[in-house]
Amino acid sequence: GSRGLIGAAVLAAEAAMRAGSGLTELCVPKSIYAIAARKISPEAMCKPVEDFGLGAFSPESLREILPILQQATAILIGPGIGRHPKTIRWLGKLLKEIDPQKKIILDADAIYAVAAGPIPWAAHRPDIAVTPHAGEMSKLTGKERAWIESNACLAARGFSTRHAITVVLKGSRTLCAAANGTVYINVTGNAALAKGATGDVLAGMICGLAAQGLSTFDSARLGVWLHGLAADLAVESGRDKRT
Repeated sequence: GSRGLIGAAVLAAEAAMRAGSGLTELCVPKSIYAIAARKISPEAMCKPVEDFGLGAFSPESLREILPILQQATAILIGPGIGRHPKTIRWLGKLLKEIDPQKKIILDADAIYAVAAGPIPWAAHRPDIAVTPHAGEMSKLTGKERAWIESNACLAARGFSTRHAITVVLKGSRTLCAAANGTVYINVTGNAALAKGATGDVLAGMICGLAAQGLSTFDSARLGVWLHGLAADLAVESGRDKRT
C-alpha cells in the first residue's frame, strides 16, 4: 500500500487469509498504518514500516522490512505500492537483498517498477510469478497492447520461458504459463471480474496458496480457477455483474 492506495493492500491481505494462508502479515508505510490497521481483519497482523513521511516505501524502508520478509514463506509485492521513484528504487534493492529461495508474486505497481528500470527481478529465483494484465504485459515486453491481446498465449509462454518464471496473463480467459512452456487456459469467471481491485484479490489468493506449500505455478492456476469460480457462483446466486 501507499497513501491513496490503501484498499489494494488490504484486499490482497484479506484474500490471502481467505485462501488459507494462516499467519498473514500486511506491511504498510508508517504514514498509512492507522488507516490500514482499522480496515484489515483482526486475524491479520498489520506492521508499520518507517517511510519518513513519504506515504510510500523508499530505500530507507529496507532496514525494517527485510527481517520481516525473511521470515515469510510466500511474499506478495505490488498492490497499492504506487509509482514514486523512491519506491521503484526500494523494490530494486529489496529484490537484490531478499533470499532468492523465497516464493515471490509481483503484481500491479511492482510490475510497473520492474518494467521501468533495470531491476534484476528474476535472476536466480526458482519460484517467482508475475500477474500482468495486457497493458502491463505490454510494458514488460515492449510489444503493443493490441499484439498482446491478439497473441496472448504466445506472449505469456515466450515471457515465462525467457525468464524462467510463472506468468499469469489476465484477461477474459486468463492464461497461466510455466517456465517450461506449459500454458493453462482458465475456463471460469465472467464480466463481474472486469472491475478495479479484482486483480489485488487474485494476487492475494495466489500468495495465500503459495504459503501452503504449492509452487507459484500451481498456486497461480488454482488461484485463477477459484477466483473465477467465486465470480460464477456469485452471479448464479443473483449478484449483479456490475457490482
